[in-house]
Parts: sequence; C-alpha cells; structure tokens
Amino acid sequence: MGRRSIRNRKADRLSSLPDEVLSHILSFLPLKVAAETSILSKRWRNLWTTVTNLHCGDDLSELLNPDNDLKNSLFGYAGFVDRVLISNSAQIQKFSLSCYSKYDPNCVAILVSEAIRRDLRELELYIYTGWSIELPMCLFTCNSLEVLRLHGKIDIPGKIDIPDSFWIPNLKVLCINRIRDVFPLKFMQNLFRCCPGLEDVILIGFLRLEQ
Repeated sequence: MGRRSIRNRKADRLSSLPDEVLSHILSFLPLKVAAETSILSKRWRNLWTTVTNLHCGDDLSELLNPDNDLKNSLFGYAGFVDRVLISNSAQIQKFSLSCYSKYDPNCVAILVSEAIRRDLRELELYIYTGWSIELPMCLFTCNSLEVLRLHGKIDIPGKIDIPDSFWIPNLKVLCINRIRDVFPLKFMQNLFRCCPGLEDVILIGFLRLEQ
C-alpha cells in the first residue's frame, strides 16, 4: 500500500506540471516515443503534437517507406503530417530527420517544407539510404533558419549557380557532410552571397574543391 501511494504521488507531481513544461520535456524525446504518451490520459492525447523540437528517426520509417501498402502508408503519413505539422501553428525550434532505411523522398520533402512553414530555426537531415532527396526551394528563402546541417544523399537546387532569389539572411551555422565527392568552389562563393550572416561553415568528406 505504501509503495502504491508513493507511485501515485509521483504521478500527481508530473500531472500537476503545466502543459508548456510537459511539452518542453517531450521535446527531448524521439517523436515516436513522445507520441506514445498519448495513451496515458485524455490530457496527454494531443500534448505530443505541441513539441517544438522534432526528432524523427528510423522509428518513422514505416510511414516513409514506398514499399508499404499504399493505403496504410498514405493514411499513416498524412495523419502524421496533419497532426504534427499542419494542425499546430506553434514555432518549431528544431527539426531533425534521420533516414537509414528505405524511404519516399517526396514524403521527406513535404516534412521539411511543413517544418519550414512553422518558422523553423534549426534543420538537420541524415539521408544515408534509398534515393537522394532534393531540398525544397522554400528552404532557401527561409528568414528564420539559423542552423542547417546536411548529411548524405541530398541534392541542393542550383548547386553551382545559386539563383538570385536564394536568401537566408539569418543562417549562422552550415554543415555539409558527404553530399557529393567534389564540391564546386563557385557554389561556396554564391552561398556566402545569399547567407550574409554565416559564422561557421563545416565541409566534411569531400575529396576536393573544384574551380
């Protein structure tokens, strides 16, 4: 009986926290784990959709896998996007997506686009399997973005001749890791033009800079 009372008191302490604090705590968990808290009670049902740091790993690969049953895949994926990114208008501080299993690049591009629509500040992409993903154009006119980390099979539109419309004024940190073997020097020059606030640039895994 004593142990049960202690457990109940601990549960009550957690329940007594305001929604803003609980949402902040959930922000440190992988998104799938945060979503699993929805079964705890009515109060928790939609709390996970308010997190401002979204960490999506291979635990979401079933939603992004093009080999899945089409109906289940589309409904699951559409529901995920709607609940987490479209129905909630709160700002997203950080969106991190890791794909090490097979995935649909179109689904990934939509996730990135919707995160950007929510005044995204930090974006991390780890794409190491399947097809390469082409980053959506809206990323390169994102005024809120401060940190961009790209790893793996990622295509940047206009890699060499960056369009004049590209303008990311508040980007401070850029990390590009192994998106191609040879990196055009002209691309870097154009990048500095459209990102005047850059403070740190990290290039990893390139054989050489190409004139």
